[in-house]
Amino acid sequence: MAGQSDGDLTRASAARVRDWLLGGTLNTPIDRFVGRQIENVLPSIRQLLHAGRAFLRLAVAHMLECGIRQFLELGPGFPMAGQVHQLIQERQLDAAVVYVDRDPAVVALGESALRGVRGAAFVHADLLQPHAVLDHEETRRLIDPAEPVGLLMIEVLQTVPDEARPDRLVNAYRKRLCSGSGLALSHVASGLAPQYESFNAAHSALFGRVVPRDREVLSSWLSGLELVEPGLAPLSAVLPDEGRSVGQDDDSLRHTLAAIGYEP
Repeated sequence: MAGQSDGDLTRASAARVRDWLLGGTLNTPIDRFVGRQIENVLPSIRQLLHAGRAFLRLAVAHMLECGIRQFLELGPGFPMAGQVHQLIQERQLDAAVVYVDRDPAVVALGESALRGVRGAAFVHADLLQPHAVLDHEETRRLIDPAEPVGLLMIEVLQTVPDEARPDRLVNAYRKRLCSGSGLALSHVASGLAPQYESFNAAHSALFGRVVPRDREVLSSWLSGLELVEPGLAPLSAVLPDEGRSVGQDDDSLRHTLAAIGYEP
């Protein structure tokens, strides 16, 4: 889920609604009201979001095991437990993390949360502008393009419209990754299109329109990567049992595709 916030607490914010749905505290009554409306239209939304966080944890752990020590997360949302730099700290490793978000409120809170944290930064930029993201001074300070990078695209490309050419977007990021770099991607597949049409009709102005896509389309974005088993697969198959403890039998997880792959 993506969106922008102007800091007006009298109106719902996409980031704050997502925070509430994930059990956070950085939200207001209007955000909770909108969140309940979303649950009425898309009852599986909490399970989807929690499963997305579980997939993030899985991807970071796998990339760390493969020796990756620098990460770029696009659209992380408000700071909460289980952020990438915290997952790294839990393993007592030293790695760099750059978070990228276009919402100034998210960036401001992120910067505050990262005070005193070495090797991590929030960048205010739009993921639709990969050169602005990758050439940002903070990105250049923390990430060495000559070393493998873990690129995290969790639940973000599904809000990129077809006319913005998400295929070219993914390719633009991948072109800047060296051999051994990792890519983690999750995306709503076409099986949930009817539910998301109702969601879009009610909430696209706040969150942006969600675009479910076919497996063939998503597979083309991953072309050339060495995919980790089971490849591009439903979250219900990708996540271990503990990651599927919320909504593991829900159709939504079977219609949300995810993959972890590495540049050869």
